[in-house]
Amino acid sequence: AWNDFNLALAEVRTDAVLLREAAAARHGAEMDIVEDVLGSLSRRVDLLTMPPAACDAVLAAAHDLFRERYGMLWVLDADGRMLCSARPAERGVDYSHLSYVRAVQAYRRPALGSFVVGEVSRRRVLPVLVPMLGPDGSLSAMVGASVYLDYLVRTHRAIPIADTHHVWLIDSAATAVTLSDAPDSALPAGGILQRIVGEEAQTFEAPARSGVAQIWSVAIVEPGLRLMVSLPLEAIRRAAHQALIVRLLEFGLILGVC
Repeated sequence: AWNDFNLALAEVRTDAVLLREAAAARHGAEMDIVEDVLGSLSRRVDLLTMPPAACDAVLAAAHDLFRERYGMLWVLDADGRMLCSARPAERGVDYSHLSYVRAVQAYRRPALGSFVVGEVSRRRVLPVLVPMLGPDGSLSAMVGASVYLDYLVRTHRAIPIADTHHVWLIDSAATAVTLSDAPDSALPAGGILQRIVGEEAQTFEAPARSGVAQIWSVAIVEPGLRLMVSLPLEAIRRAAHQALIVRLLEFGLILGVC
């Protein structure tokens, strides 16, 4: 009876991890797609030699294929200045102060920004940037895309999920965006979000801002992007306690009859 009680409580941790892994795999696949698209554009070295208007046209044609997913495609030079873009944007603007631009310059690998409102789309987006490398491995330029967060939300909600759990995406600045209509009061209390962005995948128990006990499970989708799932604990604990009491009463009745 005691083992059954402990197993019932342990199952919720397993459920949280399974839900987390399924959602993380789905959104990881979406991020792989955008990196593949940008990787293909990064191999177009002719983008750096053609006139800016022609580069704009190439990016616009690529953007037309993914208009529902991405708010913008653009190319920055190695110093972080705007060269060309799929939608009208001022050329020569310096974006080298952005953390993900500095990350690509420093490490020559794809980087994600924080959730922002796109300058052109005016919708909330997740910037993704990949390097365009020269034959010697030096940084020639950078190709970026703005992924619509509402597209990620629609993708998640297209798959039926239980009403009892919530899912969020968390950026490197500890900003959480719900994928399941969760209110802000359902987020973890205290500074847990800030702690999560600096740690590895994990599962833990803690109260939500509403005071309701929850079990949280966090996965890393990409460096700088985490996915968090929560499940309520009270109902599960109550059911486990009731089952334990029933079993003990049964054993007591049997012993009493004997």
